[in-house]
Amino acid sequence: MPGLTSKLSFNFIAKKFLPELMENDNQEIEAYTKLTYSTPEDPLLNSFFIQSLEYLTGRLPLETRFNEVVNANKVPHKVWEELINACELKLEFNQSQLAKVPQNKPVIFIANHPFGVVDGMIMAYLVAQKYSNFKFLVNGVLCTDKLLNNFFLPIDFGTTKKAMYTNISTRNIAIEKIKSGEPIVVFPSGGVATAPKFWKKAEDLEWKRFVVKLINKAEATVIPIYFHGQNSRLFQIVSQFSQDLRLALLLNEVRNKMNKTIKIEIGNPIPFNEMSSQSDNKGLLDYLYNKVFSMGKT
Repeated sequence: MPGLTSKLSFNFIAKKFLPELMENDNQEIEAYTKLTYSTPEDPLLNSFFIQSLEYLTGRLPLETRFNEVVNANKVPHKVWEELINACELKLEFNQSQLAKVPQNKPVIFIANHPFGVVDGMIMAYLVAQKYSNFKFLVNGVLCTDKLLNNFFLPIDFGTTKKAMYTNISTRNIAIEKIKSGEPIVVFPSGGVATAPKFWKKAEDLEWKRFVVKLINKAEATVIPIYFHGQNSRLFQIVSQFSQDLRLALLLNEVRNKMNKTIKIEIGNPIPFNEMSSQSDNKGLLDYLYNKVFSMGKT
């Protein structure tokens, strides 16, 4: 998912400084969420570059659709289906596989991460078919939208003490949520798949062991999911030499998938006792990686 920089409601400001514009003191002006991969920490020039390219590649129509959906939403977990429809995404998957997801057990959904925004929305949509409450482990910079934050837990992929504390806190909250019946959703790679050379097939970034620690701690059942496809060749090319260009094109990767069919494989649940035979964290991570990517051969 992109950085969601939410502007605060203008209601307080308008009432204090522009009373003549308020027809009713109780009127609420809808919040507007800005979709961008630029962050407040970015240097000014970098931020300008990223946002300019986002606008040139179709950010504004996506942003408009997003805000219309979020502001009209009445049932929080239905927002994912509404976003899928607003982005005109066509999904192909076996609905009966979702019926196999166990109830009243700790559950973690994992998947490869080929697209960025699109596979994030789809993952949330699939989980929302079974659960009205769940937690999605995402990069902490994405945790800025009020409605979507109901579903997000922040992960910091940095190496600082602050990152360590954030991740420990998130892990503890995630374990608590799993044990209370809320599933956890995570992309173990933590980043969008990239081709090692621009002419080659995109590959998931190295999977992080965080997910394995979470599985072991909660003794969770794992639901593996595989997304067919990858981002555009242009995205793969710019990813070779510019992080700013790469970020700036991620919203374009939503636009170019509109009215396209995304094929998804949902694997059989993997019980914890089936995974406990793995010798160590790396062994389990490799096992899960192979489980997910073996579904891509179908």
